[in-house]
Formats: sequence, C-alpha cells, structure tokens
Amino acid sequence: MTENQLAEGSTQEASKAERDLRFKKWSQSVLIVFLLFFWVGYFYSLYQGNQSNVSSYTLMIMSFSLLNAEILFTRKKAQNTALNVIAKIEGALFFLWALATVIFTILK
Repeated sequence: MTENQLAEGSTQEASKAERDLRFKKWSQSVLIVFLLFFWVGYFYSLYQGNQSNVSSYTLMIMSFSLLNAEILFTRKKAQNTALNVIAKIEGALFFLWALATVIFTILK
C-alpha cells in the first residue's frame, strides 16, 4: 500500500467516527426529550387512575432509560445544559420509581 492509500483510509475512518458521534448525540437528544414526555404521560395516567396506560408507559420508560443509560446514570453530560438537567432529573426519577416499586412489591 502506498502512503496515499493509508492516509485516505485513516481520513475515511475519521469521518465515519465523526458521523457516528453526531448521530449518537442527535439520537440521545431526541430520546431524552421523548423520555420526558413519557414521564409526563406516566404521571398523568397515574393521576387519572388508568392502569393500562401506566403499564404501557412503564415499559417505554424502562426501554428509553436503558437506551440513554450512558447519560442518565453516569457523570457524562448531554449536549447542552438544558438536556443535561433534564437527563439528570430523569435519572433521579427512574431511581426513585424503581425503589418505590421494590418497596411496594415487598409490602404487598
């Protein structure tokens, strides 16, 4: 291989890594916003007493929280301050919700 081919290959790898990083940041932002709406829907369904919606929101909250585990449950930060604050609040809500679920299950 010539030096040009090696340089071209490393440039392509760098651009692919950059695209992957941009996609990851974009998808995390969208998923964090969706997760916020799922929490609002969960609490509204809980307020209304609609148990079928509560269980549906529970599954969505768990799956979206696992997709965003890197930001919600670690010290890594989201793209901007607002998303970072939302992510940390959602992480705390998830922890408290899981703790309350365990406690209520034991008490029953």
